[in-house]
Amino acid sequence: MKHRDEPLISPAEWEALTSPGGRGRIDVYYPIRVWYLLGTCALYAVALILSSHRMASLLASDHSMVDRLDAYLFFRGWFVVCATAFGLWAYARGWRLKPVFWGLFFMSLANLMSDLFIVYPERLSHPTPGFMVLFSMRLLAIVALLFCAKNTHRVPAVGQRFNLFLPLRHSAWLDRRDRSSGHSR
Repeated sequence: MKHRDEPLISPAEWEALTSPGGRGRIDVYYPIRVWYLLGTCALYAVALILSSHRMASLLASDHSMVDRLDAYLFFRGWFVVCATAFGLWAYARGWRLKPVFWGLFFMSLANLMSDLFIVYPERLSHPTPGFMVLFSMRLLAIVALLFCAKNTHRVPAVGQRFNLFLPLRHSAWLDRRDRSSGHSR
């Protein structure tokens, strides 16, 4: 076996590996996460507001618990609407994104923890595939919020914040095509 005195990676490679997340680049998947959050929150809000009694009867079998859950879920639906509207407004304007997204992340995590003990105990003992899909969507939304909060320094420009095709715009295929045709962006 040879003894090597030279390092395995160059200083430039080491700097690229240890730098804090490529601060100069934008996160091209940010709009996709925001649209997913918007769609999930809209689905949950509409279901909670328009059919809170039906959802409460699916989650609990005791009539007094159904009545309590009905009011709780209706309130939660309007809470989701307000929190989503506030987060969307902050994202569209670029207003204090880091505290807004971290606040929404911790708030959704606290709501999930309270729901595990208030809303879901009966349903978790006998889960259905539909319930598990909705629960997985909720967990994925919390993970999306975490990535949004972590990457606030890499938010796209204001004009590109809702562009679902942003990852395609920054792909290697488009860069290669632009160079071969002589166009520059």
